[in-house]
Amino acid sequence: MKRITQSISILLAFLFILGSSDLMAQKRKDVVGKRTKTPFSQKRYKSDKKYFRAVGNAESSSVRISEQKARVNASGLLADQINTLVKKVATDYVNEYQVGDKMEFQSKFENQVMTVTNQVLAGATEMDSQLYTKKKRLKKRNAEGKKKIYVYNYYVVLQMNKVQFLLALDKAIGIDPQLSVDYNQQKFHSIFNEEMDKIALANGNTED
Repeated sequence: MKRITQSISILLAFLFILGSSDLMAQKRKDVVGKRTKTPFSQKRYKSDKKYFRAVGNAESSSVRISEQKARVNASGLLADQINTLVKKVATDYVNEYQVGDKMEFQSKFENQVMTVTNQVLAGATEMDSQLYTKKKRLKKRNAEGKKKIYVYNYYVVLQMNKVQFLLALDKAIGIDPQLSVDYNQQKFHSIFNEEMDKIALANGNTED
């Protein structure tokens, strides 16, 4: 009988410790917050060998405004990606190949790239999009007398084909007599593609 009582006591103590651990874990979870998955964070939505890609999002009480802002944000991120990559490519190009005035060429080239990027971004295509809705409690009633409103969070993935960008860049350089003299299209494209391959590898997009 004494052994049974001891066994029951040990079992109750174990269950108490286990329950306390679960409670502490729950409290830590409540403090830290729930882990959420960012929309379009999978590798297929990231830049690869053929496409520049960027995810933009924006929140607003208006669906239309949230979508517009999200697209502007995605376009800005896309432009940053392209300009950063081409700046690296231009630096490697002038260092590896014979160019007249390297500093002047690189400066003019980067300015031309920015111009071309702004032009081709109009042709960026939507890969995917998603609209999220949630209720938001206001501190005080709004002009319509509402205490709660709907808030919309719009996510969009924009992409730009590298071939489309290179064609526009080649065309712009071809009509610039100063840049075209030192521009070897084949060599520049080769370095450009090498950098795109590096981006694809970093994003886990190794397939053609």
